[in-house]
Amino acid sequence: VTRAAESDPSVVCAIGEYISNRSDITVKIFANDVKKLYEMLENYELDIVIADKKPIGEHFGFRLLDRDNLVCIAGNMNPIASQESITLEELKKERMIMRSPSSNIRMLFESALESINESIDNFNVILEVDSVSAIKLLVKKGVGVSIMPEKSCSHDLDHSTYVAIPIENVSIIRELNMVFREDFAYTN
Repeated sequence: VTRAAESDPSVVCAIGEYISNRSDITVKIFANDVKKLYEMLENYELDIVIADKKPIGEHFGFRLLDRDNLVCIAGNMNPIASQESITLEELKKERMIMRSPSSNIRMLFESALESINESIDNFNVILEVDSVSAIKLLVKKGVGVSIMPEKSCSHDLDHSTYVAIPIENVSIIRELNMVFREDFAYTN
């Protein structure tokens, strides 16, 4: 799984349900960046990859598992936590903690910005972190805000440690796919 997908409840539940119904299966989960995971899949080191980026290449197949929206997350003590939504202009004024530039979430956000003639350079990015859990912790502590898939934050949202705030006039949809080699014998 990609680092972002590993904290997605739909992924965790699907894997848990699958292995609870199959006593003849052993599952090992590796979390890494999507490029490395696709390389391992290419070399038959993995059977499937769960990723938020569709594969490139003829020999890969995929099944859509879920769709999710990217939202701004803010700690409960942040003044924007009470807002129903946030504009990009308001978001530019916030201290932002972002995933690294090579992460799919970051690329998806930057692509959405570019589609409306905006740039990440216009935002106050104070920290780039590879770990989703580290970003969530920093947001909870009030260090800054971040952009995350809403469903990967749902457990924390249920416990009111931070809030998810939709971004006005920007629709950022993340797809979660199960990717496999076309010659994989168990596609059903």
